[in-house]
Amino acid sequence: MTLDLYLPPTSREPPAGGFPIVLYIHGGGWLAGNARRSVPFVDFPSVLASLSARGYVLASIEYRLSGEAKFPAQAEDVKASIGWLRRHASTYGIDSSRFVAWGVSAGGYLSSLAAVSCQTPALAPKQSAQISVPDTSAARITTSNVSDCVQASVAWYGVFDLATIATQAKQDKAMSRDDPKAPEWQLIGCFGNSRCDPKKIAAASPVTYVNRNDPPCY
Repeated sequence: MTLDLYLPPTSREPPAGGFPIVLYIHGGGWLAGNARRSVPFVDFPSVLASLSARGYVLASIEYRLSGEAKFPAQAEDVKASIGWLRRHASTYGIDSSRFVAWGVSAGGYLSSLAAVSCQTPALAPKQSAQISVPDTSAARITTSNVSDCVQASVAWYGVFDLATIATQAKQDKAMSRDDPKAPEWQLIGCFGNSRCDPKKIAAASPVTYVNRNDPPCY
């Protein structure tokens, strides 16, 4: 996995505990997309750099798409990224107690899932995570004993309940979900509410994990 790391300018005085960290997760229906592109921005890296210049460390991550791996691989990759950034907080001047996940569309889904599934064993990375950062050698690290919790989530038009998406799509005359190639079915590897195990659909839905201890989600 790779991530792009944007650091505040050296002229900016860091807070005593370090800069807050924002984890950006790209969209693309879990089928496509990358860390350097977000519609409708023409030059998305410049957008991220401008946010970092205001006093944030910003990490834009890649994750396995559904053509490569099915759920929960995507959630595991997000949590592996959170763990890696926490382990390297002192290196990059990060205050890991102020950690925000931000995503758009499929990334909004993953950012909200990260917020509500804090320390959920079923979504934890199953092996050591290796993430390459530009200008830094790849480091193999373990993710045990490192919190995967975030303190807030920002989700732009994410998906939160896969059990209701088909009905909602019909009501709004949106893209038909009666197609095995619909993004959510490719994500979880089965087709339709009548054919997928309800437990599998629930496990992939952020709404399943919501409880009173969750951080603010916007």
